[in-house]
This record gives sequence, structure tokens and C-alpha cells, in this order.
Amino acid sequence: MNDISSHSACYGEGRYQIIAMLTRTSSGATLQIYGGDAPHIGCVLLCQPRMSLTGDGSVSVTSSVINLLSHKDDIIAIPAAEGLCKHINQPVACSAGVHLDGAGEDEIMQLVENTKKAMSILLSSV
Repeated sequence: MNDISSHSACYGEGRYQIIAMLTRTSSGATLQIYGGDAPHIGCVLLCQPRMSLTGDGSVSVTSSVINLLSHKDDIIAIPAAEGLCKHINQPVACSAGVHLDGAGEDEIMQLVENTKKAMSILLSSV
């Protein structure tokens, strides 16, 4: 029988809340990150762990990213998925979509920070 586990974490309030959901299998994980005024799928990526080219035995990640036209959700998806990939040393598939109507740079940075905090909570549970 295959072992499948699910975990989730939220951080922030109102339109700045980030929801991160993780499903793990024996051979990898699926990560979903949503939030803002209009949660959606704006970016998908696939991460694969590999030995670092530095030769120090550490784990690095190779990622393939697809953004929908005019979407920039990779700003939150790449660090979140690559961090998870390194943490579990398994492949990670991620979809992300966070949108704030008329967002300014400060608001975008708030979403980036809230994503980091949600992922920290999530990583502590896996």
C-alpha cells in the first residue's frame, strides 16, 4: 500500500493570507500555494534534487518553470518549491497563484514574506 500524507499551513490575514498545501507520496510531493484577492494557477514548476556541483555533498535543485502569460507567480513558487525539494530530497511539483488587485511593491513583498513564513510552518511538519 502507498503512503500518502497531507499537510497545510496558512500565514497572514485577509488579502495577504497565503495558504500552502502539501501532498507527499513515497516518491515525491505536490505543493500548492494560493492567496490574495483571486487565488488561481499562474505558475507551475517541477523540481528535481541533485548533488551540488560544488562537490561538498550538498543537495541542489534543477527546476523547470512555466508561467501563464503576464503572470509572475514564480517569485513565490521557485523558492518555496526548491526549498521543499532540498528539504525532502525528492521531486516536487508545484502550482501557485496569488493575485492582489492593484498591488504595489510593498504589498508584493508582504506576500513574499508571508509565503516564506507559511513554508517554514509547513516544512516543520514534514
